[in-house]
Amino acid sequence: VYKTYTCEVVCNLRGHQSKVRSVCWSADDSKLVSTGADGAAYEYDIIKEGRRCSDFTQKGTNFSCIITYTATENAQQTNTVYVVGSDKTLKEVQGGNPVNCLESNSTMGQLALATQAKALFAGVSESELPGPIRCYSFPLDGDYVEYQ
Repeated sequence: VYKTYTCEVVCNLRGHQSKVRSVCWSADDSKLVSTGADGAAYEYDIIKEGRRCSDFTQKGTNFSCIITYTATENAQQTNTVYVVGSDKTLKEVQGGNPVNCLESNSTMGQLALATQAKALFAGVSESELPGPIRCYSFPLDGDYVEYQ
């Protein structure tokens, strides 16, 4: 990780054993989450020299996208990570532990969270489908609308 204006190294992140497929910054830019072809999702604390603060691994899965959502309750911040990949599920992970797993019956390629966190968008990445986008209600309850 580099400083934008000076190109000075802030920290080196370690962990992935294969290609990193997706990264996402937390809302306050203090944390960075990443996922990759090795079936691992990592959360790094950039303020603490890039120390890994949580990890979730699912061997045999090729993760394609990761996003993070920061909730604030009683002055306490909690980061929740959402990850998709070749296992055809949408996973919700907190502190390295899966808290929700939704069967999607399709491979999801990309995720995006709406600005006010009212909806989560997922791009279907199946070769026989012409690129539908799913809009999940947020927080996740399994309900979605698919758009062609």
